[in-house]
Amino acid sequence: LTRLAARDVLLQPLPSLIIGQNHTISSAIHPVDYVGTLVPWPNFIGDVIAAFNPRTVSWNTQTLDVIISGIGAVDTVSQEQLVLGDETGLQGRLNERLSRPVTTCLQVQGHLLRVGDFKASSEAARYSRVPDLVVLDNGAATKIVGEVKTPWAPEHVDMLRDGVEFFEAGQEHQFRRVLG
Repeated sequence: LTRLAARDVLLQPLPSLIIGQNHTISSAIHPVDYVGTLVPWPNFIGDVIAAFNPRTVSWNTQTLDVIISGIGAVDTVSQEQLVLGDETGLQGRLNERLSRPVTTCLQVQGHLLRVGDFKASSEAARYSRVPDLVVLDNGAATKIVGEVKTPWAPEHVDMLRDGVEFFEAGQEHQFRRVLG
């Protein structure tokens, strides 16, 4: 049994997805462009490293989760068990395996943020399009918007590769379409 505090939880890799023999391969990419402001983050890597540095961050040491290991561990709840076939299944897995642990860590670290559904936000009534997930503050204001795409659909894989290439080449219009 391994006990995990907030920093340990955030450093755990996501489990591999179990993709069903039958699964969707259609694209879920929409022709939408990101219209917000794009701003360079000059020291992104350094800032990420600093955010996890125990010398600069006071990490809560409360046990938030455990890893069961040893004989029989393969049949425990902490191991991936569900078979996926479409984006809805993937959204459920990400909520369980990513959103819940991240929200728990944000809460114990004193950040008043939660990952959730857009319909729970204060802005939901004003929009007809619904993102797959959001990060909300305590007043239900949306702070981060996210989309979930199946990683096995070829167009989705190509989109990620193209996005990196467009960004590195300074092709802002094409990059905004990928961010869309």
